[in-house]
Amino acid sequence: MSLTAHLISFLEEIGLEIVCAKLQNPTFLPGLCIRNGALVIDQD
Repeated sequence: MSLTAHLISFLEEIGLEIVCAKLQNPTFLPGLCIRNGALVIDQD
């Protein structure tokens, strides 16, 4: 299992909603944003 998969699994276990999606706009932390209470991760 990849490091990313382990991190996502941990975050889901502690109750965070995770969505994997392509982010079109720049974000404060590259590849991450919060949308409607869920952590959106752009894995590219």
